[in-house]
Amino acid sequence: MQINDDMTMPEIMNGFYEEYGLDFSWSLIETESMKKTFLEELSLELLPDDPFKANEIHAVYKCEARDEALYVSLDSDGNECWRIYYLTFARCCMGFSPEYMEFASGHDAARYIQQEYIRDYLSD
Repeated sequence: MQINDDMTMPEIMNGFYEEYGLDFSWSLIETESMKKTFLEELSLELLPDDPFKANEIHAVYKCEARDEALYVSLDSDGNECWRIYYLTFARCCMGFSPEYMEFASGHDAARYIQQEYIRDYLSD
């Protein structure tokens, strides 16, 4: 599926579901309780001085296959900052910031998700 700059994230992700079917492992974090759970987990895992915490963070999508979630916030200049965090859900790792990939746009994050899916599930 080709991602166009005029597409919204829901349009992109729905396109992935249509193209890749039930095996596509990313889904929208729909309920407020689920959003709260993912935001609380990220807050526990981020170091206190992480600049991502400076503004309101939104939990957007989660990966069923791995403990990853896509979040969006604003950077210090007011631009959207998208990150996929590899959450640990383990208290043994407190004091260490979780691994993440940062993207300048939701479109870039979606392209990465698509590339990873193709590499992990469709390549021979």
